[in-house]
Amino acid sequence: MSITRTLSTGKLTDLFQLFKNEKPEVANDDIIKGFEKNVESGLFLLSKGSTVPLFELIEGGHRAGVCYAVDKLGTCPNSLSTEGRPAVVAAAKAGKTEILTSLLERGADPKKADPEGNTAAHVAAELKNAEALKTLALFKSGNPANKAGKTPTDISPLAKDLTKAQPEGEKAEAMALKFKAQGNKVFAAGEYVKASKLYTIAIAYSPNSHVFYSNRSACHFNLKRFDAALTDATRAVSIDSKWTKGYFRLGSSLAAMGLSYQAMEVYEAALAIDSKMSDIKKAKETLAKEIRQMENKFAKAK
Repeated sequence: MSITRTLSTGKLTDLFQLFKNEKPEVANDDIIKGFEKNVESGLFLLSKGSTVPLFELIEGGHRAGVCYAVDKLGTCPNSLSTEGRPAVVAAAKAGKTEILTSLLERGADPKKADPEGNTAAHVAAELKNAEALKTLALFKSGNPANKAGKTPTDISPLAKDLTKAQPEGEKAEAMALKFKAQGNKVFAAGEYVKASKLYTIAIAYSPNSHVFYSNRSACHFNLKRFDAALTDATRAVSIDSKWTKGYFRLGSSLAAMGLSYQAMEVYEAALAIDSKMSDIKKAKETLAKEIRQMENKFAKAK
């Protein structure tokens, strides 16, 4: 059975069965079709493919795929399209602010420009995307001139924050901790959307803190945004491979999305780090039962 035909059933378990019985070659079109069907299928196929359709993922708004490509597959966040457009510029042009933010959090250079000298800030100013401009200001994109001599502030007054100096070093870390503390407070009150936004600001000031990503992952999980919870948990453990809480969040997100085998691998990796983690032991036992039930169904269906 082909990947396209298997995707038409809409069942993730059918994809598992296909790859268990066969070794189909995964094309970039298959990956995009997977994401168009659902995030879970897209991520599964992306993990099986030999190439990464980064710019197609950006254009389609598949944030989880972009994050997986960078965090797990080693795709460079500063990649260029065939037209010489940086990934951040492509995200801004497509109006995908969440993807733009995710790329910046993963080390993309906001000052990278296309062949005309336009940065993501120029594009966001043209589109009057205030949210993107605020994010770019936090990530110190600056207010550079393109080859036509225009700066983002020349294009739109919404870009005014780009000219403000942002804190560096210890001051930036202090700001990060301030917003983290605010996030913790509203999280405890069950205000997960607000907490997520505060952790996002904290990350902008300190993009390499595994704790901030782990906290934001918890927000997304409680909001049942499991794909977003997954990407943040993946980022947390990619920064600190010993962070067992991050593995718990990662495994829980995968399990909630139906990616059972991948979740089991995560739980086993976590227990290899700390075999006494009772939460992970319990989650692994529960998942093992679910996998056995699924495999029994596969066997009966033959």
